[in-house]
Amino acid sequence: MRSLKIRFVVPAGIVAALLVSAPTASAEAVAEALSPAAPFPSCYINRDGNCVEEPRPAPAPPPGATYLCNDGTYSFSEHRAGACSHHGGVAKAL
Repeated sequence: MRSLKIRFVVPAGIVAALLVSAPTASAEAVAEALSPAAPFPSCYINRDGNCVEEPRPAPAPPPGATYLCNDGTYSFSEHRAGACSHHGGVAKAL
């Protein structure tokens, strides 16, 4: 199953298309990801419908990081499957 990536700059008209094309993303999760008060600057909706912070670089593992990706970014993925998929794969679990 694919994860759905959502960024805050998504025009409102596209949100409806995302909801139709991604049955695993709840309306609440999409609204949370698009909200100015979203918990992260950029997140994706995982297979459980949760807004998960996108992998990001840091000098040390940030709080909540679950994996170190091969490109040096830290992932906050809740599942190993697909973690770091656009970052060269998982280097190690944290």
